[in-house]
Amino acid sequence: MILNKEALISLIDNEFDGSVYKAAMSFGLSYSGLFKLINYNRKAGLKTITAIIDFCGNNNLNYTDYIFF
Repeated sequence: MILNKEALISLIDNEFDGSVYKAAMSFGLSYSGLFKLINYNRKAGLKTITAIIDFCGNNNLNYTDYIFF
């Protein structure tokens, strides 16, 4: 599974006013982990993928916009 970082950044900009901290708290992830994922060449782990899928399910979003299989 590959994370669509551009789409995730757009989600953070639109839903959380660009706040990575607010997004991380809402996803149930650490701020530093999400920050590194977005700003450095880090790969998303199972916890991150699951958190995004759960967030999308709870907010009527299509998780396939953010995760490629």
